[in-house]
Amino acid sequence: MQKMMVLDGILEVLADGEWHHLTEISAKAKPLRELSITDLETILYTLSEYDFVEIGEEPHFVLETRINPIVRDFWKKIKWIERKEENEKVMNF
Repeated sequence: MQKMMVLDGILEVLADGEWHHLTEISAKAKPLRELSITDLETILYTLSEYDFVEIGEEPHFVLETRINPIVRDFWKKIKWIERKEENEKVMNF
């Protein structure tokens, strides 16, 4: 599994800016379903160290996370550019 697919899957789920439980993140994105919960948790904690995501308080040992708003805006711009480039390819074909 490609690392970028994992990162893209995580950011796709978190793009709404809301808090999401670890199990919800794992279930929503296809590349993430192949990861163990422990591996996903490790990735999320690593992303939080670099301020890509925020980790919430852990009530009842359920990890919650959300995307950093600055990263969210940046990721959405990247996705917009990707869609624009894809549309241009289709138009030029």
